[in-house]
Amino acid sequence: MLRRVSRLSWLRPGSPGKPKSRRSSGIVLEALEDRLTPSGSTVRFAVFGDYGVAQQPEQDVANLVHSWNPDFITTTGDNNYSTPPLTTALYDTTVGQYYHDFINPYSGAYGAGATTNRFFPSMGEHDWGALGNNPTGDQGYLNFLQLFILDTDPNEPDGWDRISTQAQWLQGALASSTAPWKVVVMSFPPYSSGLEGSTGDLQLPFQAWGASAVVSGHDHFYERLIEDNNFPYFVVGTGGAGLEAPPASLIAGSKAQASAWGALKVDASPSQMTFSFVSTAGTVLDTYTMNYPLPAAPSKLAVAAVSGTQINLKWTDNSTNETGYTIQRSTDGTNFTTIATAGPATNKYMDSGLNSGTAYYYRVSAYNAGGTSAYSNTASATIPSSMLPSIGAPTKLKTTVASASQVNLAWTDNSAGLYNFQVLRSTDGSNYTAVANLGMGATSYADKGLAPATYFYQVVSTTALGVNMGSTDVAGAVLAPAAPGNLTATNFFSHQINLSWTNNASNATGFNILESTDGVNFTSVGTVGVYATSFTRWFLQPSTTYSYRISAVNASGAASSATASATTSPPTPPLAASNATATALDAHHIKVTWTDNSNPPNVEEDAFALYRSSDGINFVWKQAPARDVTSYTDPDTLTPGTMYYYEIAAFNVDGFAPVSNIASATTLPLPAAPSNLTATALSGTQVSLSWTDNSVSPSAATSFKIYRSTDQVSWAWFASTGQGVTSYTWSGGSPATTYYFYVTASN
Repeated sequence: MLRRVSRLSWLRPGSPGKPKSRRSSGIVLEALEDRLTPSGSTVRFAVFGDYGVAQQPEQDVANLVHSWNPDFITTTGDNNYSTPPLTTALYDTTVGQYYHDFINPYSGAYGAGATTNRFFPSMGEHDWGALGNNPTGDQGYLNFLQLFILDTDPNEPDGWDRISTQAQWLQGALASSTAPWKVVVMSFPPYSSGLEGSTGDLQLPFQAWGASAVVSGHDHFYERLIEDNNFPYFVVGTGGAGLEAPPASLIAGSKAQASAWGALKVDASPSQMTFSFVSTAGTVLDTYTMNYPLPAAPSKLAVAAVSGTQINLKWTDNSTNETGYTIQRSTDGTNFTTIATAGPATNKYMDSGLNSGTAYYYRVSAYNAGGTSAYSNTASATIPSSMLPSIGAPTKLKTTVASASQVNLAWTDNSAGLYNFQVLRSTDGSNYTAVANLGMGATSYADKGLAPATYFYQVVSTTALGVNMGSTDVAGAVLAPAAPGNLTATNFFSHQINLSWTNNASNATGFNILESTDGVNFTSVGTVGVYATSFTRWFLQPSTTYSYRISAVNASGAASSATASATTSPPTPPLAASNATATALDAHHIKVTWTDNSNPPNVEEDAFALYRSSDGINFVWKQAPARDVTSYTDPDTLTPGTMYYYEIAAFNVDGFAPVSNIASATTLPLPAAPSNLTATALSGTQVSLSWTDNSVSPSAATSFKIYRSTDQVSWAWFASTGQGVTSYTWSGGSPATTYYFYVTASN
């Protein structure tokens, strides 16, 4: 397996940061070399982030990652938590110290670097401003796996919302990749149940664009989420920085843990990719496996001798995702050799140059980027000697596509000019019709006025009396495909148009999408496979008319549909959220809920902006809950007995809706302190405690904590009681010893 890798180098301070090739969002797309993947047809890589602290947990994660011997490492950002200015030396301390043997070029203080770069970091908010503001990123390539690394820091000049330059680059890069596995790596999480939460602007249509999974960090815990039509998202912020508290609640269906540092181990082959989150103790805490959909096996393979040197094959195409077919042949029914490949949506093959009297066995399989299907049934045929051509029969029939409606034929006349010739044509390779009768000595024919299709030809020689003297092998010709029909273009709000069409071709290999803003000059904006009959065009300008044509293509040419046009809507922000309410959950937390009024058929929001105020006048942005989310629990530790105000604004790429009504709630006050604590010695080792509960609803104490001391200086919490329990008996004291106690109430 070939693996293509590219270079990573942290720019030195003051470097102008001008990459040698195209840059998009901190990524240099410069392939430097091809080499053999160490593990052959599989690859293993490690993912982690939020680690640049140079402390023991980071060392533990590094030890774990090295124990896997991964082919490469990619990070989800925050490679350094040092205080700016961030220097090369600081990055060497937080990165090079642990992973120098994966980095090339490396000239730090911790040993030898790698001979080939195998370290691919993404940018986090703690990296921005480092080393001249321009650390370069990278893509890692393999022939069956490709990484797409984004810069999601708010300072990124190319942006990262749905109509940003970076998003446009990502869509194009994903579309052009032929790898079965396409993993997008970034710092900020599109979805997260953690303290930082989901990033609505990053909820791009990754699956529709062709991605396989998204891996992010930023929240310091691990979470796996399945969102957007069964698409996997991973949050891996467990590389060594301090872990955050477990989320108060999880996004529905997610799996999370915040109790251990660790990394994501990814094992990929052309047909399968497995994500395993492993703690630094070596415990696998979560596993998720994806299988690439292999094409269905072809069936009903039938073969037939059609001449003295040729056998034709025909099978049933059961797949809609094959890249092509592999045809294998054997002379003993056991040992098969690949003799040819055929394109997608194909169900025929002509095998020529064979010998009579020999049994030939055939089988066919479908393949795509993920691998090969099972084989079809085996079918066999033997060319009888009776089919051998007579001496003087024509040979070496050759077809040439001359135009969209003409095929030229040429052959060799072996009769010394004594035979006439008849040209036979078929559209299915089985049923032939005579299309021309030619005189003695003819060696060519131009078949004109053809409709777009695939044609099969045979030339038969005859005597003056009409006696058949033998024929050539069959030769095929593929004309340019028929143009697609019924093209429709439908506006989907201000930045998107949806296209659909009918495939009228039986021999197309794909479709080219052509776009114009003047109805005259068209350019290609995308390609799709032969089974596609729809396409979504993103990143359009509002209030603009776009014209489209769909061109069916194959090796012989292309044919375009009629033009269809649509005009994008004016900029349309979402409708305002309403019915905002705030409810105090306890002394430190408030939950806010609201009504989302921007559901289809209305223009949808990309996310919500949630603001908080302590005076109802001056509001500060706190979080961006994701699209369709209608509740939020403030994760900050709020002040007890204090009123807080909230308002919510829906927004999308076209702007912000008006803010909702203001919702307010007062956090619950702390429970009143207990009083009248008494301690009574019941024996030399036992003390009875009792107190008065002064708390009342809604701030009633839910528990009491009991502390003990022998010197009234050093206190230790040693017991608790439940709500309403105002006494406790302690056993375990030492005789003739004075003990001091106090009790606290909490809720």
